[in-house]
Amino acid sequence: MNKSLLTFVVVLVLIGAAWWLWHEPSDSAAEKDTKQTATTSPEEFVEIETTDANIYRNEDWGFQFEYPQEWEVREPAFGSSVSLFNMAIEPIDPYNLHAILVNITPKSWIESAHAKMKARGVVISEVEFKNRTALFAVNDQGIGGPTENYYILISDEYWIHLSGQVRQKDAFVDFLNSFEFIE
Repeated sequence: MNKSLLTFVVVLVLIGAAWWLWHEPSDSAAEKDTKQTATTSPEEFVEIETTDANIYRNEDWGFQFEYPQEWEVREPAFGSSVSLFNMAIEPIDPYNLHAILVNITPKSWIESAHAKMKARGVVISEVEFKNRTALFAVNDQGIGGPTENYYILISDEYWIHLSGQVRQKDAFVDFLNSFEFIE
């Protein structure tokens, strides 16, 4: 066999192998809506729904949640002399800022803010949130418009405040459903 022909064949085989490896089907969630997971035997499979959400986890403050892939997380979301931690979860759109806020503040400051809210006529109710006692209020004067607010005492010293704009109600409900306290 001619040396140049042999070189040509080897190059073609290498190109073909590289192409095959490069274009091999992937099992990523981006390409599939479901994955199969083996259960008791290789013949039995369970379909698991995958989500189109990102997961944010904060081990310092002990919580995590899901948020839509087309949204972003900003921390800090705003300057505050009393906020120990704050963040916004919002669409990547300059007209939808502060769709959802997470704010951690000292207990004394939140209690003072609640007194001022009650003086304005805001009704604050005791509710249960993720097996914890929480306070709930609708505030017509929230950042960016009316907001629904959950206040959960996370220690003897701090509250976590979860706030969602009424105009983003569905996203806020999804956020609340995915929100978890972690140890």
